[in-house]
Amino acid sequence: MIDLRNIGNAGLIIQYEDLISMIGFNVAKLYRGKGLSKKLDETDIKDVLLSYINREDEDYVVWLKNEYGIDIPDKDILYQSFSAMQPNLMYAYKMFATADENKQSNLYVYSNTYSKIAEESIKSFCIKDIKYIHHNIDEVLNDNPNMTFITGSIESINKCINDVKAPTCLVICDDFVYTMKDMIDNKKEESFKEKGNILLRYTSVVSAGVI
Repeated sequence: MIDLRNIGNAGLIIQYEDLISMIGFNVAKLYRGKGLSKKLDETDIKDVLLSYINREDEDYVVWLKNEYGIDIPDKDILYQSFSAMQPNLMYAYKMFATADENKQSNLYVYSNTYSKIAEESIKSFCIKDIKYIHHNIDEVLNDNPNMTFITGSIESINKCINDVKAPTCLVICDDFVYTMKDMIDNKKEESFKEKGNILLRYTSVVSAGVI
């Protein structure tokens, strides 16, 4: 039996996609008012945000196409665009500030795909010890037991189920419909209970505020 009492105390990792930067929403704001999508131009920005949060497909390129008819032929380009990747959620700023005040080390920003913009964004937190990592979150967690990892990414959650063996506190963002739909449809809470090494928690990032 794994002792879960100290789980999550070794450090903090926050996913960049949709927890620090709502990439698809940023793209929608960029295109809005440009005459490229009549529906987007006529939709209040708060309703655009609500639509983004409530999307059932994690792929924001699919959301942009289905909701507003905007076609993004090369998704990878967005990861190198400041307009698309700019931070717009206050959640991570508050979490990292609290961790820094509590003298907590091992602070990381993580993204599924490498982005120079995401890497540079850690400077905006004004905390010198935050590091940027990408890909292979399972290897990071296995090499650093007792971390807290905050994510809403289906890919990251799947890696935690299938590949993470170390004690880990997994905090799932429950704001986004695609995340919770996947959790419920695939009975992932049961999978985590069967694993036994992961302490599962939930959080809201949107409630912390949008920049």
